[in-house]
Amino acid sequence: MDTFELSQLQDAIVNSAVDAIIVINQRGQICFFSPSAETLFGYSAAECLGHNVRMLMPEPFHSEHDTYLANYVSHGQSAKIIGIGRDVQGKRKDGSVFPMHLSVGEANTDNARYFVGICHDLTAYQASVKAHRRLRSIQDALLEAVVDGIIIY
Repeated sequence: MDTFELSQLQDAIVNSAVDAIIVINQRGQICFFSPSAETLFGYSAAECLGHNVRMLMPEPFHSEHDTYLANYVSHGQSAKIIGIGRDVQGKRKDGSVFPMHLSVGEANTDNARYFVGICHDLTAYQASVKAHRRLRSIQDALLEAVVDGIIIY
């Protein structure tokens, strides 16, 4: 069995993860942008590193993010997303907005505080839910419109 050093294993996990992984500091600046994040958002890591994470958010989140982050860092307030996941919207480089599930965790080192976001694109899932609802609606309409009885074996 091959043995990985911890740093090699961490790199392998983060760089091969299917979902996007983004790490920001307590000022909201992007410190890490995984290859999957590059694919999902359309930016290269070089275009994002050092920039505020709000560049990946549509309004109103774009304008409100820094206030929420500052309140959380200073007072522990507005922790509506830390430690849990929720469905939000992301914004790609081309300006398109898409649904995603965002889970955020907090990581503290001796002298710094970081937030790790894992983003899962919900576009295909939401499209399949919508298609299922549409089919179910058609099925219900057909069943209501049937004059004769239906026997199902």
